Amino acid sequence: MRIIGGKWRGKKLCKIKDSKETLCLRPTKDRVKESIFNILMHGSYPSLQGKNILDLCAGTGALGFEALSRGSDFVNFIDNSTFSVSIIKNNCKILGVDEEANVLKCDVTDLKKNGDKKYNYVFLDPPYGKGLGELALMSAMRANFFSAGCIIIWEEKNFSDLPPEFNSLEIRNFQRTRVNFLQYCG
Repeated sequence: MRIIGGKWRGKKLCKIKDSKETLCLRPTKDRVKESIFNILMHGSYPSLQGKNILDLCAGTGALGFEALSRGSDFVNFIDNSTFSVSIIKNNCKILGVDEEANVLKCDVTDLKKNGDKKYNYVFLDPPYGKGLGELALMSAMRANFFSAGCIIIWEEKNFSDLPPEFNSLEIRNFQRTRVNFLQYCG
């Protein structure tokens, strides 16, 4: 795993040894990650500079670390896997971002009420085909994580109908992966 662009371009993150825990990981491929960030940086989306990022179903944290590398101020990584949380914490040490990152182990479908920090961008990369994306979105909405107009980048194989609080801006296809760019309208 490595950072694709920004101030840490080419920086390698922690190596993940093959084990039964790694079977559940599906890090975003470099080509897909690069495409997502090209769309965000060169499309009609607000700049990542100075923004707060929420990385739900964070896995290895690759998308959140990429956002930090490209100028975001803060990333909150949330995942339910002890293995994933340890990978993210190791990557925080490698990059020296203890002040710019928070790592939380909890169920993304049952988030507790958020404090004052609102998030401008959300990366959502749940396990495919389990319906966790919809549940995570609704949980984060109920827990008051989203800023007005928050942009959600949701990576999934297939999407179901969106709740009325979310508007799909565009969908991009990358072989087996689909990326839905959403906006929170609540």
